[in-house]
Amino acid sequence: MTDAQGSQPSQGPQGLARMHLWQIQGVRDVIVVAVVIAIFYLGYAMRTVTVPLLVAFGLAYLVEPVVSGLCRRFGMSRTAAVGTLMGTAGVGLVAAVAVTAPIVVGQSASFLQSVREGRFNAALERAEQLVPQDYRGEVERVKAWFSSNARPAPIGAGGGAAVEGDEAVKAAPERPAVSEREVEARREAESIQRAVAAELERRGVGATPREGVHWGALIGQSAEQVLGTALGVLTVGFLVALIPFYFWFFSINFPNALGFVHGLLPLKHRDRIVSLAVEMDRAVSGFVRGRIVVSAIMGLVAAIGWKVLGVPYAITLGLVLGVFSLIPYLSVIALPLAVGLLAVDQLALPEADRLSWLWIVVGPVAVYGVVQFLEGYVLLPVIAGKATDLDPVSIFVAVLAGAAIAGIYGMLLSIPVAACVKIYLREVVLPRLRAWSSGRVDDPLPLDRM
Repeated sequence: MTDAQGSQPSQGPQGLARMHLWQIQGVRDVIVVAVVIAIFYLGYAMRTVTVPLLVAFGLAYLVEPVVSGLCRRFGMSRTAAVGTLMGTAGVGLVAAVAVTAPIVVGQSASFLQSVREGRFNAALERAEQLVPQDYRGEVERVKAWFSSNARPAPIGAGGGAAVEGDEAVKAAPERPAVSEREVEARREAESIQRAVAAELERRGVGATPREGVHWGALIGQSAEQVLGTALGVLTVGFLVALIPFYFWFFSINFPNALGFVHGLLPLKHRDRIVSLAVEMDRAVSGFVRGRIVVSAIMGLVAAIGWKVLGVPYAITLGLVLGVFSLIPYLSVIALPLAVGLLAVDQLALPEADRLSWLWIVVGPVAVYGVVQFLEGYVLLPVIAGKATDLDPVSIFVAVLAGAAIAGIYGMLLSIPVAACVKIYLREVVLPRLRAWSSGRVDDPLPLDRM
């Protein structure tokens, strides 16, 4: 049974009885929403597969202007342009890693070695006497962490003993060399024995140091851990290797994909949808590309400034600041690290050679202030402009909301999503609400007309 035009079933009891569920508008809307939610859930559940796909697609989207420019200016095919871009990026990445990796790895290893040798223990002892009583508990927790990661240094010759207390350090040279080695060997053996016994007891083997060690269980556990670690490394390496593979196909077929999506748009609203998509593309691409360049410059300036100031591990801290600068306001994480490392390093020096406490605190803060000034008044206006058109309060709220919903991923996506939502509200929702409030339309929701 159809209506007068022969296109839809009649709405009477007979017509409803003959209709399928998906022919009812409300049910169809619920099905569409459920399908969208299911797609997002499946993407999250299979994130080991979807994350490389999304990363590769995002890279193809970001470099599309470069690929198009190479094709136009030099008459290159897309295959040649993408290959040239990937080759250049690969060489640049290898060069950057070759230059920065030894510095970062060396500084990180030096810091860990200092922790294991107990270099910061004396500085923390002095710091505990200087901070107010209410904050000494925090220093105690830091000391406990350093102590748990420290290892006993050789006793005696070399003056490198990490023995607790000044009296023990002074008394160490008076011991005979043979007894010192015996004590050290005994300590190492007891430490290994306790660790093995604790691990076996945790696994329910039931061995104790006095009963002997079940080496078969220990070796089996070690082999299992090594195999698990190896499989994890291989999985991560495989997923990372997939990104260039996916990027190649996404970038080469990017215009075809855009044409396919363009053909799916309803003809009645196509121009309006394309106009909104172009504006959202300008906001998102401008923010992401500009933020990457700005973060790199911020990290470089901070590393140079802290290095001149004498902050330990300044290059690594600059890299940390640059990475966290990808998310606005998150770069502040690097500031207390810089102040704390400089303070600990100065406390390890003789009092006559130390910097003043005012300079220890103000110096790193001043460098960070210069970095923030460059970001807000030089780098962003010149490089990124006002791509997102969001005020600082909106950006701050968007970052907090993204962190609450999806953690670090939400923080990364919060500003582009907020920019797109603002464009949609400004261009579609608000005009419709104004038209409804003035009586020009009956429905305030912009669903039947874009």
